[in-house]
Amino acid sequence: MFLKFYLALSISILSSVLASYASFTALNHWRSLHYVEVVHEGTFRLIQEGLSRHESNKRDAWLEIVSRISGMDLQLRPLADAPLSPEQKKALENGQFLIRPDGDPNYTAFIGHSIEPLVLSAQIEGLSEQQLRASALLIINDLKRFKTSERDQQIERLRRLFGWDIQVTKLEGLTQLDRSQLRRLNNGAIVVGLSPSSTGGDAHSIFARITNRGEDVLVLGPISSFETTPDWLLISLISFNILMLGATSYFMIRRLELRVSALSMAVKDFGKGQLDIRSATEGGDTIAVLADNFNRMAEQIGSLLDEQKHLIQAISHELRTPMSRMKFRLDMLEQQLSEPAEQERIIGLRRDLKELNQLVDETLFYHALEEGKPQSPEMTEVNVQMLIQDLQNKLELELSGKGFSATVVPTSLITIYALPDEFKRLVQNLLSNALKHCEHHVQLNLSENANAYELIVSDDGHGIPEADWSKVFEAYSRLDNSRNKKTGGYGLGLAIVDRIARLHKGSVTVGSSELGGACFTFVWPKH
Repeated sequence: MFLKFYLALSISILSSVLASYASFTALNHWRSLHYVEVVHEGTFRLIQEGLSRHESNKRDAWLEIVSRISGMDLQLRPLADAPLSPEQKKALENGQFLIRPDGDPNYTAFIGHSIEPLVLSAQIEGLSEQQLRASALLIINDLKRFKTSERDQQIERLRRLFGWDIQVTKLEGLTQLDRSQLRRLNNGAIVVGLSPSSTGGDAHSIFARITNRGEDVLVLGPISSFETTPDWLLISLISFNILMLGATSYFMIRRLELRVSALSMAVKDFGKGQLDIRSATEGGDTIAVLADNFNRMAEQIGSLLDEQKHLIQAISHELRTPMSRMKFRLDMLEQQLSEPAEQERIIGLRRDLKELNQLVDETLFYHALEEGKPQSPEMTEVNVQMLIQDLQNKLELELSGKGFSATVVPTSLITIYALPDEFKRLVQNLLSNALKHCEHHVQLNLSENANAYELIVSDDGHGIPEADWSKVFEAYSRLDNSRNKKTGGYGLGLAIVDRIARLHKGSVTVGSSELGGACFTFVWPKH
């Protein structure tokens, strides 16, 4: 299992690295093209406009001057001779500016002529200071064609062409330049300043006087240099790798977690008594082996419990016959023997036989409940008064010499909703238990609220220690460890009470009574 997990994780890491590299390369290629297009389009459009203003016999001379000051080898050729696809030529006819990569960092720029079917092209490499100075000269040359009153309108037009910030400011307002740069600017030079950009790289700013004697200074920029690995890109790639690894690990671990959870649920359900539950064993890893071992263990435990149940039921049924014979013989002996001492022994034997018969009866009843086979077919209405009266008659001997009171609140509560046979056995067992341990009195209280019924049976005996409250409902559990005639019992009465409470979707709890002894509370829903 570890090898599979390790291989899958390794493949995920390799895949995410390759995907990150491919994404980084493709994105940087697009960013590079976009950057070159943005920083050069304005310059090429001004050159294109300059060509359109010159006669055909003066174009070559003007183009040579621009090539010299910009450092670019500008070529003007017929559009049909351009090394471009038909789609690209069509785009040039529509006035678009194209950048063709020739291998990083070289590019070729193309722009169509506005009047004739010509194309202007040049090979460019990055962004040099000479090209920036040429752009400033072309902008100044373009501004000089218009009146001063039209300058703001033309600067706005140039901003749209270049995509840079273009401003005209006064010479004395330049705080970005040092004394040496100001001296060069006063002497008519074009000054290129370098400053940190907002993205953490370098940015160029170009300063040039519009006229030799004027105070107006053209300011271009700042123009950020191209960053191959900006912070946002690195953060994006790292986040992508983390998400890829996280997603892969999640799906791998999630599948493992689901299988472990299914096995855990099977163990939990098995512990609740669903002995036929089994876990899926697909795969050949450790979880599958564990699930297979659990299934084998469940089979063995189920078989042992079935054998135990069958044995107990068989013994309980088989005891009926000798018990009947013993009862018959006791009847015959009772007729033959007349001495008081002998009659007392017969009464004792009948009492013991009755206890044995009760043990068999409770054992069979308990195992029927364990197998989910109640005697009552369904929940029906049970008459409370008749139930209490029947139990008083049945427990007449046990009630002899002891006080018993039953309270039903409200008095209009005549019937309740329960399994008739099981509910009667529950109340009988609670009363029998209370009568065995009380001193003088047993109290039964039955009440209802909007959603549930509540039955409370309490006594004035010695009570049950709080440490033993969780044990009283365990089968064959006896807290007093005695077998005398006063307490008797075999530890099944309260276990039966607990199983019947579950059949009613309710619960039974034990606590301390206001009478001084134990208090058993049974709560179950009305519907």
